Amino acid sequence: ADGSWSAVIPAVDAQALPASSQVIADVTNLAGDVAPQARRTVTHTQAAPTISIASVTGDDSVSSSEDDVAVSFTGTTSNVESGQTVTLSLNGASFVGTVSAGSWSISVPAVAIQVLSGSVSVTANVANQAGDNATQTSRSFTAANDAPVITLPTAPVVAEDSAAVAINDDVAIADTESHSQTLTLTATGGTISLSTVGLSFSSGDGSNDTSMVFSGTLSAINTALDSLTFTPTPNLSGSNAGGIQIASNDGNGGSSSQALHFDISAVNDAPTIT
Repeated sequence: ADGSWSAVIPAVDAQALPASSQVIADVTNLAGDVAPQARRTVTHTQAAPTISIASVTGDDSVSSSEDDVAVSFTGTTSNVESGQTVTLSLNGASFVGTVSAGSWSISVPAVAIQVLSGSVSVTANVANQAGDNATQTSRSFTAANDAPVITLPTAPVVAEDSAAVAINDDVAIADTESHSQTLTLTATGGTISLSTVGLSFSSGDGSNDTSMVFSGTLSAINTALDSLTFTPTPNLSGSNAGGIQIASNDGNGGSSSQALHFDISAVNDAPTIT
């Protein structure tokens, strides 16, 4: 009624078409007038498209130095026209590129690679212009675990015989893979204390310890470190007399250690009479 028409070609007939065919349509009206014949050339994909992923970084292993920059994923296609879109799926994110003369390349930003560790699988998909989808291909590679990064606080101002001196809350642990951490804190010239919420202790208890070892999520650990205090040993003073060493282990082969040293200023003690 709206002037449009459609016809269905059975699958068995469509599958028998050559690579290029001409479709011809004829029609007449009720008065017997014949419309000019319509012709259209159609192509038929006789071989299914395919896609492959080449070795990642040459050895299917991305090192901690290689993930400092974008990583290129490459591969080949067959029976896919140039300009067709390739979709690469990695760690829940998608990245796209285009086919060029049977090859494709997609650059994945360093930030998307650095969050990976261990064995990782990547998939690629493509379709030809006719809409035929290639069978999804996948490849596994190993991503290096990046060590946690410790940001030391600025040195606190500590006086002899003071108590519970707050350590500046710019101390922090960062981990690109967001792994939970095990921290070892060791005090020199005094004791340390912090909030224990969300932490599991294997040594010390978080209150006036010279050394403590605890585990927790990054969030819980950084919140606890914001509450860190230092109490110097009675009557101790001197240059670099106080210190706190922080060692962090992510449980996946990544570890780092940093030490903060600071002065304990002398305070004049009142004389004693015996």
